[in-house]
Amino acid sequence: MNPDRSIPRSFLTALLLLILCAVGKAQELVDNIYVYGTAKDYGTAVKLQGVSVIVHQDDVRLAALVTDSLGRYEVNLDYDHVYKLWFMHAGMVTKHVVIDAREIPSGLRAGGFGMNIDITLFKSLPNLDMSVLDQPIGRANYSPVDSAITWDLEYTESIRSRVAQAMMRMDSLNKVNGTSP
Repeated sequence: MNPDRSIPRSFLTALLLLILCAVGKAQELVDNIYVYGTAKDYGTAVKLQGVSVIVHQDDVRLAALVTDSLGRYEVNLDYDHVYKLWFMHAGMVTKHVVIDAREIPSGLRAGGFGMNIDITLFKSLPNLDMSVLDQPIGRANYSPVDSAITWDLEYTESIRSRVAQAMMRMDSLNKVNGTSP
C-alpha cells in the first residue's frame, strides 16, 4: 500500500473517539423517562391539535409543548424529580398527572423508561363543577415489585369514580341545554 494514500493513524484514532463519544451520548439521551401520548376529545374521540402540555419539574415550570396535527406529544423527563404534566385546551377542562421519578434505582436507569399517557379532554360548561380535577387524574411512581413506573390504580379508581359522577352531571346539563359533550 502506498504510504501517501493511507489514512493517517491519528485520523482513524480521532474518528474512533468521535464515534465512541456519539454512541455514549446516544446512550445518555435514552437514560430518562420518555413520555408520549395523544390528546383526544372525550365526546367525539377526535384527536386534538393544539393542546398545551405544560411540564412542571418539582413545582417549577420546565417546558411547554403543543400537540401536533394528530394530537401527539412527547417529552423526556430526568430522574430524581417529581413532574406534573398539565393538559390544557381553550374551552376544555384542564387535567393533569403526576409522575414521581425520585425512587428509581440507579442500576435500573440505563436504557430509560417509556410511558404512554393518552388523555381525553371535554368541553367546559359554565355550571359544571369540575373541582375534582384540581387533583391529578393519575399518579405514577417506581414500583420495585414491577421494576417499572406504574400507576397508583387505587388512587386512579377513586378519582375516576368522582370524575364519572361529574361527567353524569355534564351529560345532564348537555341534555338540558340541548348540546353534546
